[in-house]
Amino acid sequence: MRTSFGGTRIVDMLVGDLLPDLLIRPLRREIMCLGIPGRVVEIVDPDHHIAKVDVSGVRRDISVRLLADQGIEVEDWVLVHVGFAMAKIDETEARLTLEQVAKMGQEYRDELDAFGASAIT
Repeated sequence: MRTSFGGTRIVDMLVGDLLPDLLIRPLRREIMCLGIPGRVVEIVDPDHHIAKVDVSGVRRDISVRLLADQGIEVEDWVLVHVGFAMAKIDETEARLTLEQVAKMGQEYRDELDAFGASAIT
């Protein structure tokens, strides 16, 4: 289960250098991609590696194909980026990360709206 990148915990990256940058970048309207923790609530299509995740109350189907060898199950936490589960993370790391990205305010809420409006086709 991945909770870090290169020895740095995801939440430490957010609290350290990344969070201030995330708060400043939207003001300059630069694009930055961010993986958001989501809890798997349903395996929708196991043959095609599609799962439904909940991200702060917003649910949508995503691809878990990249993590197929890790055996994704309901109640697992994954890091979601553009409709794909990129890493499996533990619940503590997921909650800490969600607390930090929620501090982004309206920009985070806008991202959640966009997340809920998009779909895998």
